[in-house]
Amino acid sequence: MTEQRWISFPVGRWLLLFFSLLLAGTLTACSLPQVTAQERIFPQLSLTFLDEYQLPPKTFEDTVVGGLSAIAYRQNQPPADTSEPVYHFYALSDDSGAFATPRFYELGISFQTNEIGQVEIGQVSVEGVTQLRDEEGELLPGNSLDPEGMAISPRDTLYISSEGLLRQDIGPAIEEYEPQTGRKVGSVPIPERYFATKSEDQKANQESSISRGVRENRGFESLTIDRSGAASSREPWRLFAATETSLAQDKATAEAEHGERARLLHYLVVDNQPQLIAEHAYELDTPALSVFTGLSELLTLGNGNFLALERSLGLFGYRVKIYQMETVTATDTSFVPTLKGTLDEIRPIRKRLVLDLKKIGIPVDNLEGMTLGPRLPDGSRSLLLISDNNFEPEQNTQILLFRLQMDSK
Repeated sequence: MTEQRWISFPVGRWLLLFFSLLLAGTLTACSLPQVTAQERIFPQLSLTFLDEYQLPPKTFEDTVVGGLSAIAYRQNQPPADTSEPVYHFYALSDDSGAFATPRFYELGISFQTNEIGQVEIGQVSVEGVTQLRDEEGELLPGNSLDPEGMAISPRDTLYISSEGLLRQDIGPAIEEYEPQTGRKVGSVPIPERYFATKSEDQKANQESSISRGVRENRGFESLTIDRSGAASSREPWRLFAATETSLAQDKATAEAEHGERARLLHYLVVDNQPQLIAEHAYELDTPALSVFTGLSELLTLGNGNFLALERSLGLFGYRVKIYQMETVTATDTSFVPTLKGTLDEIRPIRKRLVLDLKKIGIPVDNLEGMTLGPRLPDGSRSLLLISDNNFEPEQNTQILLFRLQMDSK
């Protein structure tokens, strides 16, 4: 009997404890906010459109200001102490030599607050131009690269990506330049799969002859640098570059149910030596009635999170969308020979739509550049987009200003 009492007594207590915990857990679960898997992956952020500025076609120091395909905020340059502070940016021209040698500009952009307290763009001025040079300090000749992406490194150098010039047998590149002189001081190794392999039985200058590598005007359009965690230029930091659309070996067939798949390269830079550590697949959307869609810019937010700028051209002009994307859960595609077809064992980069720019109430142009700017009076970050006017007289360089609000957690 003693043994039976010992068994029955704890069972009752454990049953009571079990139901008490179950009830408490149910009440706690009901009181907590429900968080989706997507919300756990992406930090909460929002974009609010603030203003538009149009820089008309102009010349500066005998160069045509245009084709601005990338913009980067010079955070180490404090604004002037005025009622309308002027902030300084680099802007890269994608002119490969048609109007002048490859170059980038220095822009001064002032902010002001209107009568209802909203921040606006005051003025945009061209303050300088720097022409790119080789290691010996000689000006780069025309048609030597097609500059598209740009980012400032922790040691205040400029990394510039080139799509390459297929018709001149010049491959894609990512190179490092001194901003003061424009002199090249380094380069990033590019895997062989990004360089064109041509069929011998077809004309070498036709894209249809390319069986591997970047396609004409489809190379490294975007470039961004993550310096978070690098307190000095001697500590490791990360560089990311992505093709505008698919490589030749990845090009989707007409029957494919998915969009084109670009490739993103992830480098770790240690002692100023870039080392490729991963590659990921980025699947593009294909809006209806579009003739082309491309990934035109990346912007790191740190910890494997980014903003991605997708731009489409269709029957009704340009359509631009901004996505959040993350690479942490994406499969490394470094050893995947082709991204065609069904990829059951490959997890592409995840993305979430933040803003379709058709909702901001103004027509958008050929937007290609994106950068975080200075903090706004409310403490949020500014985000600026810039367009490539294609050196067309009827197009302006469009600069858009947004407020970027992010979850502080």
